[in-house]
Amino acid sequence: MLEILCAIRTTSAFAYKNHGRRLKGYEFLTLAEMAQLARGQSLAATTRACLVPACSVYLDRGMSENPTNIQDRFWSFLLSRFTQGGFSDNFGDSLAMDSRQRANKGQDPASAVLELIDAPDAHTLEAALKATLCRHPGWAGMFHRLECHPEDRPHTDMPVRLIDFLAGLLLVEYHLARNWLVTEKHVPPQAADSPAKLRAILEPIVRSIPTAPSQEQHAWQLACALSLPEPMLIDAECLSSAPHTAKARLVRAAVDFAPNLRKALWQEALESNLRSQVLAALTLRKPGGPASDIGGCPAERPELDVMTCIDEREESLRRILEEQFPSVRTWGAPGFFGLPVAWLDEITPGGRTLAPLGVRAAHIVRERPTCERTALIQKRNASTTRVARLAETNLRHRLLGAVAGTLGALATFPMMVAGLFIPRWRLLFKLLVERFATQGASSKIDLSVNDDLDGVQAFTVAEQANRVQNLLRTIGMTGNMAQLIVVLGHGSSSANNPHKSAYDCGACGGHEGYNNARLLALLANCPAVRSELAKRGLIIPKDTWVLGAAHDTSSDRITFIDTEQVPDTHTGLMANAKHMLDQAAMSNAAERCRRFATIRPGSAPAKALAHVMERSVDPAQPRPELGHATNAMAFIGRRSRTRGLFLDRRCFLVSYDAWQDENGAVITAILSAITPVCVGINLEYYFSRVDPVQYGSGTKLPHNPVSLVGVMEGACGDLRTGLPRQMVEIHTPVRLLMMVEAPVELLIAAARANPDVARKIEHQWFNLVAIDPASTRQWRINPDWSAIEILHSSNDLAAVPFAPDSRTCHRAGRDDLPIAWIGSPNPENGV
Repeated sequence: MLEILCAIRTTSAFAYKNHGRRLKGYEFLTLAEMAQLARGQSLAATTRACLVPACSVYLDRGMSENPTNIQDRFWSFLLSRFTQGGFSDNFGDSLAMDSRQRANKGQDPASAVLELIDAPDAHTLEAALKATLCRHPGWAGMFHRLECHPEDRPHTDMPVRLIDFLAGLLLVEYHLARNWLVTEKHVPPQAADSPAKLRAILEPIVRSIPTAPSQEQHAWQLACALSLPEPMLIDAECLSSAPHTAKARLVRAAVDFAPNLRKALWQEALESNLRSQVLAALTLRKPGGPASDIGGCPAERPELDVMTCIDEREESLRRILEEQFPSVRTWGAPGFFGLPVAWLDEITPGGRTLAPLGVRAAHIVRERPTCERTALIQKRNASTTRVARLAETNLRHRLLGAVAGTLGALATFPMMVAGLFIPRWRLLFKLLVERFATQGASSKIDLSVNDDLDGVQAFTVAEQANRVQNLLRTIGMTGNMAQLIVVLGHGSSSANNPHKSAYDCGACGGHEGYNNARLLALLANCPAVRSELAKRGLIIPKDTWVLGAAHDTSSDRITFIDTEQVPDTHTGLMANAKHMLDQAAMSNAAERCRRFATIRPGSAPAKALAHVMERSVDPAQPRPELGHATNAMAFIGRRSRTRGLFLDRRCFLVSYDAWQDENGAVITAILSAITPVCVGINLEYYFSRVDPVQYGSGTKLPHNPVSLVGVMEGACGDLRTGLPRQMVEIHTPVRLLMMVEAPVELLIAAARANPDVARKIEHQWFNLVAIDPASTRQWRINPDWSAIEILHSSNDLAAVPFAPDSRTCHRAGRDDLPIAWIGSPNPENGV
């Protein structure tokens, strides 16, 4: 999908920025393109003013003041809406009349598209359709998305089709072009002009516009030669005294060394520098054999096992936890923890799919209250949500909106006063609400529901055991388990943020991963599941308890879930684990704060924690956290290879043991699962950073949620498809470096087994490196599936930095920091 978007965006830029060359190279332009060139002004704003209100009503998922269950095709809905008129523009009457005629004769959208485009052949038609859609990529992309994914529609039986949007778009553009010709007196107002006739009138007007200079001209070539990069600049005397053949060679070299090629070389140099740093550092760590502890824990039995999401924001928490408490072992797994479920509760009775995008929920899980207090709290929260939504929609009326605006201005005054004298009042208020309003509330997970949700059924014991077994074997957690295992799901809290889901767990479809962590703990503690696992050779010790937990990556608060179910024998272990995680979270907040300009660098961990907690509740804070910004790497392998390595919160960490995967089935499944997530996140940030306006969504301050399907600027803008500027400002745009600890032949076979993964490698959307599990040898996998061994010089290895602790590393500056080992070098046994 991202590649299609890139192609559409490139075509759009080509059409708008190089219209002269397009006119020369192509004999066909759409009416909208010709009218735009003739009048020297874009038609996009007027087009959207007609289309966006209809699109927002048609695709509304609950934000509309009067929600409707529309069963018609969008083309029919649009013609009916246009027939009613009400447009203030001059072309409104002709649009209404034309729409009425098309509706009366029952014209289908396909024939309307062919009529309005009037292309001479299929190739021209394809190019024209692409250029038309890419003028409004947000809405066009949403119609395409909903057509391909019925589960995301307002109603699954709703006939959403991209061709309906295309036909409506072409109809509006046709009347805009005709209206300009009428205004300029090229055609009479009452004439019924066909698209072909309008084209015949517009073509001579457009061809009279001066075209862009040809790159084949000598002057253009000389300009390219004189615009060389600064290190290669040649002064005028040398150029004038050079022979003609030398000048010709210089011109040819400069033209061939085009700006795009130079940018590609700089991009490769940037990525190569990072690749050399991290791979040289990994070379210093000597691998253990099959019997070595996968987590690198020095203790005979770990004091605590912590399983987190693979999210790179958890990299620093895991590193700090292991650094401060060496007897702790950490693991990384996708944040839905192998449990794609439909979660039902009182707040969202329709259910939430807690699984990666594109993965269908396999089972139903319902959360039920365990006491009257909990039931009352859940009903109150659900009622509050409904009242807030009702108020938000009703306040769009002019009178109510004016009253609300006045009262809102008055209400902000005491908040401003409180902010002056009690800066942390929002945080204190939130803590008080949690203390007195929700304390004592508890709920339980019900796996025995009998209701059916779109064919998704409840769990059976055998399936529960399958899910737990698959997860534990995938990450290599098959023995030597600690007495307490904490499964840490993550989410993000913020105020006044329409992009909240972008900060939550991507593996849970943009939701928090707390419920998946809680569910995994329930399944792993179930005696029936453990008995079934034991029959399959996977034994969870009797004295091991699994506990779900929640990590708020914005406030760095860690909360244990279902603590009332912890047996008395483990309450002391739970208290000790809470202390460890709280200490690590405090230091993690200090590391995060080096990126924020609102706190002094090197602040104490306690002060840093208070600062990030304040940011998470501040409605005026555009950057409650920085999300996946700076993501650059992914490591799939044993934690023992990266334990103690300062990766600057830039690396996805996936647990995998190649010694337990002889036939490559596990690594094949891992690549299939995480490549779309990790590479998708990386490319999303990459393109939003290199072009925040076209590929990104610009600044999020003027963003308005629309129809609960996206955000747009203003009242009739295009849907913004990328990330806002505030999320990518500090991001270094590099393609993901995926390092896999596996034999190179096995890795190549696993990557080629999945067509989607193979296509991404062949098209160079990310870089793949194999690391031998039994040695320090490394290979880079090329797009043609050849493998080139990576060799490091002694100078490269000697340049790898060492630091006494993580605090020393992250206090070195606010920008991206070098990859470094924590501790002292040990030449004999490796770091």
